[in-house]
Amino acid sequence: MAKTKQADKKGAKTVLASTPGSLFDRLEGMLEKQDTTLFYGFAVLCALVSLILFNARVSEGGDDSTYILAGWEYSQRFFHYYYSFNAPFYPLFLSLPIKLFGVRLIFLKFLSVPMQFFGLVFFYKAFHKRMPYLVLFPVLFFITVNGSLQYYASQTNNEAFYMFWQGLFFLVFVKLLDALDSPQNTLKDTWKRWLSFGVLAFILTFTKNIAICMIPAVLLFFLLQRKWKEAGYSLVSFIGVKVVFELTPENYRNYIPAKGTIDIIALPR
Repeated sequence: MAKTKQADKKGAKTVLASTPGSLFDRLEGMLEKQDTTLFYGFAVLCALVSLILFNARVSEGGDDSTYILAGWEYSQRFFHYYYSFNAPFYPLFLSLPIKLFGVRLIFLKFLSVPMQFFGLVFFYKAFHKRMPYLVLFPVLFFITVNGSLQYYASQTNNEAFYMFWQGLFFLVFVKLLDALDSPQNTLKDTWKRWLSFGVLAFILTFTKNIAICMIPAVLLFFLLQRKWKEAGYSLVSFIGVKVVFELTPENYRNYIPAKGTIDIIALPR
């Protein structure tokens, strides 16, 4: 309810008079009261839709089978192989379950289900109480039931994997902004958050090359607010993590490029 101040006839005191709020305010209040219930409902619905639409087939595009092959190559000769066809982090991730359990197609595809689920959870945690519920909940609903997005919850493509890291990045970034707005906002107080920002920013670009566009966006965000030091810290944290990654042992940098075709006979049965 909106409230306005009114003075009495003598002007001796001020009282608060309640006036009906707008439709937006009333709907926002209703959603705020049901915030937790709605979130759990979306989380359950997301998992349910992912399972209902789960597709056990290898997709026609071929990217998923390429990721599996690259993961198997990593599992066999980790320090003497580098997947160079596109961003390599997802096949690097797949190499662990392949090393432990072998090439189990259904299991590898099922790993995308929790990635999709926790991507939704991190997204909610990042923007909860930071944007109107009338914006947040429709977006969550769209992510939850959209078939084009849920398609990737049963594929060994890196989209669901990317959504997981993207949601976590959003969460870490808004926590960083909170820390910068607090009285204890010196570099000594916030260096761990800057390091987390750099690590996750690098992981995003390591998962999808196009995510490099996120770095100019973050810089522009700080520059428009005339936060020059913060813009510099964000760039240094990302570049620092990337440089450390590039300083890998020589036998790893001299990688063998990934093949563009798949020899399914070479995979363990």
